[in-house]
Amino acid sequence: MELEQLKIETENFTERVTGINKWIKSNPQITDPNAYEIMDCNVSLAEYIAEYRNHLNELEVIETVQNETYPVIENIPELVSSIKELNEMDQLRDTAHHPFFQSEEANSLYNAVKQSQISMNYDIPEDIETRRIKKELLCKSMSVPFYIWQVQREKQDYEYDNATEFSGMKAMLDIYKSEGNTQFVPQIEALFGVIEKNYKYSETKITEKHA
Repeated sequence: MELEQLKIETENFTERVTGINKWIKSNPQITDPNAYEIMDCNVSLAEYIAEYRNHLNELEVIETVQNETYPVIENIPELVSSIKELNEMDQLRDTAHHPFFQSEEANSLYNAVKQSQISMNYDIPEDIETRRIKKELLCKSMSVPFYIWQVQREKQDYEYDNATEFSGMKAMLDIYKSEGNTQFVPQIEALFGVIEKNYKYSETKITEKHA
């Protein structure tokens, strides 16, 4: 992506996240985060940072990448704003203490995506469709287990039964892996395991019923 177009898209992204944060502030009665939306925003930022990495020489970025800091902050003002707004979203939804986001599997994926932002190493597939699949996988891998968690707060015996959705997710993961992609696969598979444990049509449960 050309640098000027990248800057425009990053600015538009910042406006989007700012709008989401304003909505959250205006609707304090809605306390549950939108897991799909949060992941979508984080993956988008990771993609933009990776795109900027291709322009590092042009931007004369010379800092060493650090584990605890974004090396791009002082050099790319468009990203400064994006990071600031996304950090505010995390604070507004208190993802650092949220019981679902702090569960082992969800926390592992969320932190992995965050780390890919900091390290500027989010791998953007060259194929546009694979790029879309990767993003959708990351969002669904978080949002479906989150939905199950939400429902089970009120109905502890709830079993997820959207076979079409889950089959589609499995198909996307198969495509993603078949093309040699490995980034985030362990975390995605771990969250698939969470779904499977609560899935009405899991092979294990079907076998037990007919045993």
